[in-house]
Amino acid sequence: MKALKSIVFGVFGIITVLILFLAIMAFISFIKEKLFVLDSSLLLIFKSPASKFIYIYELYLMFALFLLFNKDLRKWFSGFIKKHRRIVFPIFCIVNIMLFYAIVTDVAVVTKNKIINHSFLVPQGKQYNFNNITKITTGIYGKNNSLVPRKVIFITS
Repeated sequence: MKALKSIVFGVFGIITVLILFLAIMAFISFIKEKLFVLDSSLLLIFKSPASKFIYIYELYLMFALFLLFNKDLRKWFSGFIKKHRRIVFPIFCIVNIMLFYAIVTDVAVVTKNKIINHSFLVPQGKQYNFNNITKITTGIYGKNNSLVPRKVIFITS
């Protein structure tokens, strides 16, 4: 009976973590939209690799789930926090502020006549007019898949 209860709580915990993670993703998308999308925007692109940093929040949620179900880990973690609170808490806050800033600001906005490339270091965005663009290289990187083209190059004159 105890094993069944543990499995049921584990499944509900994982479902809760996934729902919370999707809510965090929606919240970050909402913030990006409100900050960077203009009235004449056609497309908002979440750029990689900063967009993959959002999975760190899922790791936080999974760790919180393990803390909830594992008494030994919870006891160790509370002792660790009590002992190292003055060092760990400020570092954790600063790293998470930088992480959130990097996730939110790494975006590209395509409008009718230009592309605005926002980044961690240039949050106001660098504008590129379509007239000035001569070459766009895009592709899929990673393991080779014969059904998907590896690289596409658009050249304008």
